[in-house]
Amino acid sequence: MSGYGTYAVAALVVVAVLSVGVHEAVARTGPADLANCGSAEIAVRQFEPRDEQFEELPETAYSSLSSASRAAFDRARAADGPVSVDTGLVTNSSLAVMVRGPGGRVPVATVVREGGESYHVNPRVSDCALVAGVPWQANPVIRVFDGIYRVFSPLYLPVAGIAAVVAAYRRVDDWLRFG
Repeated sequence: MSGYGTYAVAALVVVAVLSVGVHEAVARTGPADLANCGSAEIAVRQFEPRDEQFEELPETAYSSLSSASRAAFDRARAADGPVSVDTGLVTNSSLAVMVRGPGGRVPVATVVREGGESYHVNPRVSDCALVAGVPWQANPVIRVFDGIYRVFSPLYLPVAGIAAVVAAYRRVDDWLRFG
């Protein structure tokens, strides 16, 4: 095998091993720690009490919100779309209720009542780390290696078997020829 072929095979093996390792790290990390996510936002919109889709949501009185939660609520109510807030306001305040979902704890919407008006508060977190202990900024690289694993992992074992047979054949053939 030429020098370039050796380098190409070594590079493929390194990428395969990295993709297996990254996939296992993502699988073992479990649900994201929402308090360490990179960003969070809330959207607030007014609704009529007769809206049936919001009947089952937990309710909070505006007066029971903390000062930081009130400030975020007022900014979101005045804005046309979602506004960025501290992740602690989504995970540790009355603006969202944390429930256990299939991927761990997730924030769900709430209803805030103020002066006879009802407001639907919809929280969302993003930029959460895929692997515990690794900053969320590394997520694109982690997704690439995890994607490589998901696409090519069915080929790993057959290719490794073929490579082992070829390598063994070359060794045995050389040994049989020169004894």
